[in-house]
Amino acid sequence: MTFVPNRALTTQRKTQKLSQQDVADRIGVSRESLGMWERGERHPSYGDVLKWAVVLGFPLAILDSLQEVDELD
Repeated sequence: MTFVPNRALTTQRKTQKLSQQDVADRIGVSRESLGMWERGERHPSYGDVLKWAVVLGFPLAILDSLQEVDELD
């Protein structure tokens, strides 16, 4: 299973009051793709997850701890 911290990154986007389009433009993907990632319908590449996290200022170290929790579920 590919780990995608979609819930955490979606919450971070909403906290910053950014639209899906704002974030998608900064990552270089379509709004539709970002929406599918956020809903868990599709999984981005690892590189896109990193871009997503960086755009939102999400601490990359937290991604590892979230992955460990996800693997326990």
